[in-house]
Amino acid sequence: RSSPSSIRKDSRILPLLPLSEVLTPLSDHTLSIYEPRYIELYDYLLDDEKSEGKPEFVVSLAHPSEDGVFASYGVLFKIKDFVEMDEDEAQDIYGNDEEGQLGGLLEESAAVKYVATHTATKIVKIRKVLNPASWDKEDTYLRVEAVITDDLKGSSAKEAGMEDAPVASAS
Repeated sequence: RSSPSSIRKDSRILPLLPLSEVLTPLSDHTLSIYEPRYIELYDYLLDDEKSEGKPEFVVSLAHPSEDGVFASYGVLFKIKDFVEMDEDEAQDIYGNDEEGQLGGLLEESAAVKYVATHTATKIVKIRKVLNPASWDKEDTYLRVEAVITDDLKGSSAKEAGMEDAPVASAS
């Protein structure tokens, strides 16, 4: 993991949550958080002291067939609102699978801890993944060195430097 002193002056260290869909700035999104490493991420984000009062993270597109490869640009998600769920609330929303396990409507059977709404506020350039081994180990969420662009009202992908963007890798 890189130390803060080796991070470029115009960069920040931010959490990364890769998704399988393209997201655009200036849009709202709701996520159900149930994987242990992302529950850890939200526990961090919701602790004002740890997150320095900035409940935000990078969401980037995960490569559809290459594990641990992500788009080198993403969007900055800022938490607008969240609900911490107990097991009964999660069961009411997500149901049970064939074996009666919570999470019948989820990709995997798991207890949802948070349901959060977010606004994608800005475009982010990912310079590097700081803890790539954690992707395969699934022991914690990924952290990236990233540069946040200005607000995007009226700007284009070309102005933001996104045309022909390469990929970042956790491998």
